[in-house]
Amino acid sequence: AFRSVRLEKFDSSYYLFFIPLCLSIYVIAFPFNISFILLALGLLISLFIRWTNLFKTISIGFIYSGMVLAAQTIIVPFFFLIFSRYHRADWIAPIILIMNKLIGLESAMTQNQLFIRDMDKLYSFITSWDLLALYPLLTIFVGGLLSIILFSERTDNVPSVSKSFKRIKKLGMLIIIIFCYMIFRYVGIMLTFLNMKNVNVFWRLDIMVLSILPLTFLSAKFIKFDQINHVSLPALNWNRQACLTVCLTAMLIFSITGFFGFHDPGIRKGGRILIDEGHSDWEWTTRKFDTEWYGQQSTYNYYCLAEYLKCFYQVAQKTETLTENVLKDYDILLLKTPTEPFSNNEIEAIKIFVKNGGGLFLIGDHTNVFGITTNLNPIATKFDLRFNYDGQYDISGELSVYRRPKILPHPAVQRMPAFLFATGCTIEAPLSADHIIIGTGLKSIYLDYSQKNFFPRNAAQEETLEFGLFLQAAGTRLGKGRILGFTDSTVWSNFYMFMPGKPGLLLGCIDWLNRENSVLSHLRIIFLVLALISLALLTFLNLKTREKALIPISLFSGMLAVSLSIFFFQRINKVFYPPPKAIKEFIQVNFDYEHTDFELPILHITQNANRSYSTFFTWLQRLQYVPKVCYNFKEALTDGDAVVIIKPRKPFQKDEIASLMKYIDSGGKVLIIVDPMEQENFAASQILSPLQMAIKTAPFKNSAILYRDHESDSLRFTTSNAGEVISGQTLLWADTSAQMQRRNEDKISLNSRAILHLPESDFLAPIENREPWLPKSGAETNKPDSSKHTKGPYLKKIPVFASHKLGKGMVAVLACADLFTDAQMGFGSAIPNQNMKNIYEFEYWIFRELFKLGN
Repeated sequence: AFRSVRLEKFDSSYYLFFIPLCLSIYVIAFPFNISFILLALGLLISLFIRWTNLFKTISIGFIYSGMVLAAQTIIVPFFFLIFSRYHRADWIAPIILIMNKLIGLESAMTQNQLFIRDMDKLYSFITSWDLLALYPLLTIFVGGLLSIILFSERTDNVPSVSKSFKRIKKLGMLIIIIFCYMIFRYVGIMLTFLNMKNVNVFWRLDIMVLSILPLTFLSAKFIKFDQINHVSLPALNWNRQACLTVCLTAMLIFSITGFFGFHDPGIRKGGRILIDEGHSDWEWTTRKFDTEWYGQQSTYNYYCLAEYLKCFYQVAQKTETLTENVLKDYDILLLKTPTEPFSNNEIEAIKIFVKNGGGLFLIGDHTNVFGITTNLNPIATKFDLRFNYDGQYDISGELSVYRRPKILPHPAVQRMPAFLFATGCTIEAPLSADHIIIGTGLKSIYLDYSQKNFFPRNAAQEETLEFGLFLQAAGTRLGKGRILGFTDSTVWSNFYMFMPGKPGLLLGCIDWLNRENSVLSHLRIIFLVLALISLALLTFLNLKTREKALIPISLFSGMLAVSLSIFFFQRINKVFYPPPKAIKEFIQVNFDYEHTDFELPILHITQNANRSYSTFFTWLQRLQYVPKVCYNFKEALTDGDAVVIIKPRKPFQKDEIASLMKYIDSGGKVLIIVDPMEQENFAASQILSPLQMAIKTAPFKNSAILYRDHESDSLRFTTSNAGEVISGQTLLWADTSAQMQRRNEDKISLNSRAILHLPESDFLAPIENREPWLPKSGAETNKPDSSKHTKGPYLKKIPVFASHKLGKGMVAVLACADLFTDAQMGFGSAIPNQNMKNIYEFEYWIFRELFKLGN
């Protein structure tokens, strides 16, 4: 497009643009800095335009692309702000209905919902901005608008009024083309769905690109631009108008950034939290999560949430009626999953509590399950919030993952890693509300009261949906107080509570609520007013002077201001909202996730029970410990009372091994779980060799009975694939049944799976259904007479678990990676049999008795 354009020599002052460009590239996270990268490349290549026309073409192309992309990037925060709250475009539905009837579809409309009969089934559709593909069409509009401004009527002898009129005419034509195309495209996508019967057609990337691409050619057909023969940049004249332009542009950018990025630090309160138990018969906090109580109620439970909060704040649980007199002694009221309604007097007392400076934490869940949404909304609507009667999923149909914004995250989530939701609802909030969590790539489907837990019958293929951006957590203010609504109660159930992101979000929300609003809470409105004033003055100045040099000067100051403003507001948010300090010590067990190869439900539900250690991780909470996933090995060694290394795979650096030895020597406890079926494990040998320990790999698959025959309780349980620990003090033995087949054979014969003295039916049963084996005497550990057992396996006694003391600390090594997997321990809500209970007891014994954590 720019092949015939001549780029004339321009003022060398333009190379000063490298300063704000480089600063913006550094401060602004990828991919939002791509526009600045393109502009910097274009400016850099312009240094070589005297050499060849190729550099000239590439330079202009990069600069123009960077300008278009920068303009498109500017609309992103405004799009998130508006369309995370307003999805429906019901006023367009009648137009869609007319189009459907014109092409012969049997269609009807009721309450702005479209119905189409196809064969013997009736399909229903809503009209939303996401289904209409508003965002990609909006980016095309922004690119077209910039092209109209830059390339329309560049002839000097044409009157300025005529130029403006023709630009407005082209702009109007562009709007009409995009709007009409949006309608035709949506009708085409509905036809595609009726043909494919797959809701993915609404957001599939290939279909999206192919359906949008013709618009670019259509726009070029009807909107003509003048031939561009040369591009000349005006000399930068730093006069009074230029200085005023710099100031106004800087104020505009700073004010917009402040509107989106500033959060009132408020006045910190005492941190006295009241958890209401009088209206909730779900996610209880009153019964201890211990080593005796198992089943669904023990894991769908907020006991660990309450106990963790007690490490940082003063927490009380009450069942009595909520009155002003009760609430006056607290700073934060936590209302979670109410299954009983609140009285009018209680609602009024809560409203007064918030006005006087209290923090209100509302925790809902999906599809009005147990009547939670019905009971929360009478309170939430008093503060301009409303929980919706839907379930939200990732558009893939899986659980959604939230990743905090790379630019200006809310203080409640600014230190939170990637966060896995467990299917909540969505929430409505006004434009003035804090959008604490905006989920992207989500779909929202209305409840179905005829189904269990009110989930829709076929949520994966339900066409009556909305998708795109949704609020999953929002905050509002009333008087001196703050209100925060969160939409997924399950993420803080005991079995999820300490998965990455969950503790951080909980503490972030409580910290934000534990503050009274100050006079600085009005700054966002002031920033908005200043932005509008500076924009008006900047526009007036450009129209009055008509100096071409003011445009690049505005661009220069704007790039400088945006990088400095983003850095400034992100920094002050971290300073004003530091991590809370613990007021009570707690025992923390760190799990290394940098060098290891096992699964936890961090970014998705674990798919393979033989690789998942979710139950093992969660059961540490039954000992009143806090388990933590550490993505950095050295971090795991700094703040933990014990470290767990499961199936190490990634090699360790020398300094990491030295840090590990120092940690143990100074009193740290380390549990290393190794898979003996791996013939070569360099990472495991790296950390075992300095301890004069090793693992003897198992050449065959085996079945094992593990026991502590030196212990008075004779704890015994069955498992599989046990190996041998060489050196150290043996604490657990394994009687293994060596399989006759090699590991690479897929099938194991029935006879080879039999084990002496263990019923064959028991051994073939799933591990969670097996009963522990209690040998009659020690003779079972001896090798049987080969003449009597020519085809069957033999039992071999090997040390499978051993410890080694180093300085003040200890290392324990388990050569049986299968033992603590979910396949052996069962899932969190299971009622354990005796074999599973014995495995649990062994886990408790390691940390409570061997490591003596908490003693």
